[in-house]
This record gives sequence, C-alpha cells and structure tokens, in this order.
Amino acid sequence: MEKKYVFVFDICSSTKMIENLNEEDEVDKYNILIFGFDQFLNIKKDKYCYEIYKFLGDGYILLFDAKLDFEELLMFTLELTFFSEDILKWFIENYISKVQLSRIGITMAVTKGFL
Repeated sequence: MEKKYVFVFDICSSTKMIENLNEEDEVDKYNILIFGFDQFLNIKKDKYCYEIYKFLGDGYILLFDAKLDFEELLMFTLELTFFSEDILKWFIENYISKVQLSRIGITMAVTKGFL
C-alpha cells in the first residue's frame, strides 16, 4: 500500500449543459469540453506528479504522490480553477444557448490515505 492524495473534481451544471446540447442534437460538442480538460491534465501531470486514475463523465479522480508538498497541490488547484473558468466560459458562450446555469465552475475535494 502507498500513501496518496486522492483529488476529485467535477464540472458543475454538466447535466444541464448536456440536456441543452441534446435539445440541439449536438451532444457530441460536450467532447470538446472534456478534451480540453484531458489536455490540461495530461500537460500538468508530470509537473505535479499525479496519475489520472479515472474519468467520471463530468469529472476526474487524480492520485497524487503523497510526497508532493501540499503547497504544490494547492498551486495545482489554482491552475485548475483558472483553466476551468476560462474553458467553461468559452464553452458556454459557444455551445450553450437555451439554459441559464445556476452554477458555473468545478467542485473539488482532496483527502490523503493509503491505496
């Protein structure tokens, strides 16, 4: 067993976005948003020493090396937050037309334990 930080995040209002895209017969456009997150995560994984453990449909589980300085983990959360704000704003402006989203952003959680 190894000690790891388990970091989970998901996209707020993703169900409403998908419903809106479905009404327009453009659900495949959701892949553009997810591809953007995939690219970001793959670019940052070596810098922050994490493994992309699982994709959840509207979020991810990441496993960080427990030796990573917690301040570095916080820096990652800041980078992810800024990236999320930018890509979600762009995606909503370009592809989501008929629905008012109550929450825009991501929800994050982190814990440390043995896996």
